[in-house]
Amino acid sequence: YSSDGKLLLAGGADGVATIWNIETGVMHRQWNAHASAVHSVSFYDDDSQALTSCLDRDVKRWKFNDKNAEVLSVLSHPADVRVVRCNEGSKGFVTGCEDGQVRFWNQEGQADGTSIQADGEVVAIDFNASGKTIAVAYLNKETSRWEVGFWDLENRSRLPQRLHCRRRFRSVRYSPDDKFLLTGDDDWEANLWHADSGELYATLLQDGNASSVDFSPDSANLIVACEDTASVNTLEIKQIETLRKQNGVFVHRFGHSSLLHRSRLLQAKFSPDARSFVSTCAEGLIRVWAPG
Repeated sequence: YSSDGKLLLAGGADGVATIWNIETGVMHRQWNAHASAVHSVSFYDDDSQALTSCLDRDVKRWKFNDKNAEVLSVLSHPADVRVVRCNEGSKGFVTGCEDGQVRFWNQEGQADGTSIQADGEVVAIDFNASGKTIAVAYLNKETSRWEVGFWDLENRSRLPQRLHCRRRFRSVRYSPDDKFLLTGDDDWEANLWHADSGELYATLLQDGNASSVDFSPDSANLIVACEDTASVNTLEIKQIETLRKQNGVFVHRFGHSSLLHRSRLLQAKFSPDARSFVSTCAEGLIRVWAPG
């Protein structure tokens, strides 16, 4: 999404990047971004630029003109890039790679000379709302366990808490109020954690892999994309809080969802203005939903 929620940027399996007008459904701009499937996309620099990556070692930074997009720079890496994530607090961004390195780039797309080292292949990254802490999901190459580690961005030092799951972490998101961290994984779970302590708050059971998770901008709702059932599930945080007071540890199983696709569900994300959320699937279909 663009910062105002009016435009949607998407990458395709054919290497093409497309921007859509959410309100009209009209294609706003389209260009050939990569020679293979686009893996990660993001608006950048007040929506005047975009970042794209595919499963190779390059990240491209694009600037929009009237009719097309032009490459401003190609950021080469020594290992395959798995994720690109913007830090709204610093106006820069990071790239996470197969070699476990998380590299920091400034607003102009220049490496700032610093990085942090996870214990294995990086698969997901998020910043807290203040931009002072980064959460990194990775495969620990020594223990073969999937973990989420945390780093203080002021001095690039590692924080003590770690989260674990038996199978692959797929998605990591901080709530905008910095109260919770939400993770999706291949254990058929989405887990809600206290962001400050790493203590488990609630487990949300799926009927398949939780391929993507997100919070609404007001932190009042969460969304989980279930890859195997091709369904989108939403839940109010207030509901979780009420049931926890009644039952203690809260475990919720999502029932049948009416928000369905016909193929594997890849991602679900709220718009910045909370007026909609989108879901994408393996067949290349993007659906826009109204909450409620």
